[in-house]
Amino acid sequence: MNIKLITVGKLKEKYLKEGIAEYSKRLSRFCKVQVIELADEKTPENASDAENNQIMLKEGERIKAKIGSRDYVIVLAIEGQQFPSEEFSKKLIQLQSMVIRILHLLLVDLLVYPRILSKELI
Repeated sequence: MNIKLITVGKLKEKYLKEGIAEYSKRLSRFCKVQVIELADEKTPENASDAENNQIMLKEGERIKAKIGSRDYVIVLAIEGQQFPSEEFSKKLIQLQSMVIRILHLLLVDLLVYPRILSKELI
C-alpha cells in the first residue's frame, strides 16, 4: 500500500514537518509514504465570498486530481474526531487486507473545504 499525504500550500509548521517525518520513518517498513504539497491560490486581502468560493473550488479540483476513483481517502482535520495511533494502525491493517493500493490522507481545514470534500465530489 502507498500512502499519500496531500496538503494545500507548503507545510511551514515545524511540528507538522517533524510529525510527518517521524510517521514516515515508522511506516517506511510497511509502505511507501509520499507528501504532496499542492499550490495554494493567492487570496486578495479583501476577497469577497464569491472570490473565496472560486479559490476553494480551484484548490479542491487540484486535490481531486490527485485522487484515483478506487483510492481510499481519510481527511485529517483539527475539527475531526481524535484517532489515536493504535486505532490508526488497526485501520491501516484493515485497509491492507481490503487490498487498498493507495491511501490518501488529506491535511485540510474542514471549515474551509466542506463542500469540496463531500462524498459526492470525491
